[in-house]
Amino acid sequence: MAEHRATAPAPPRIRASRAPARTGTRIRGGVPTAVALLLPPALGACADVARGTGPGWGVAVGAVAGALWATLLATARGGLGWVVPAPPLVVAAATVATSLPPGDSPLATEAVRWALDGFPVMAAAEGAVLAVLAVHGVRVLRGRRTGGKDLRD
Repeated sequence: MAEHRATAPAPPRIRASRAPARTGTRIRGGVPTAVALLLPPALGACADVARGTGPGWGVAVGAVAGALWATLLATARGGLGWVVPAPPLVVAAATVATSLPPGDSPLATEAVRWALDGFPVMAAAEGAVLAVLAVHGVRVLRGRRTGGKDLRD
């Protein structure tokens, strides 16, 4: 008769990190990712409208802050598929909203001006998204190399 070997269950893994354990791979609760993406640029646009200058530093700082916040939330919760391409669209909407009403020039001329005003901010917001993704990727790779152990402890 064949010999039967009983295997003992593996001991539970102890987390080396002092960070709170997450259930599954997603974090639930808190601020919705869409609010994190839209609220800071909207507040910045309101500040620019109140100053009467059109799109400026308010939209720029708000767009970058919103992109950072939303990407941080999306890396923890999931949903990067819509967060990554969204900041340029949010910046375009904020730029148009702060530039209304259009001047005496044709709408096509105004659209070119809106694109030129918004492009540096779009690039900065998307750069912030890429920076968060790069840091997240490095942390994931470092975790795989160390076997999930936190090297700070």
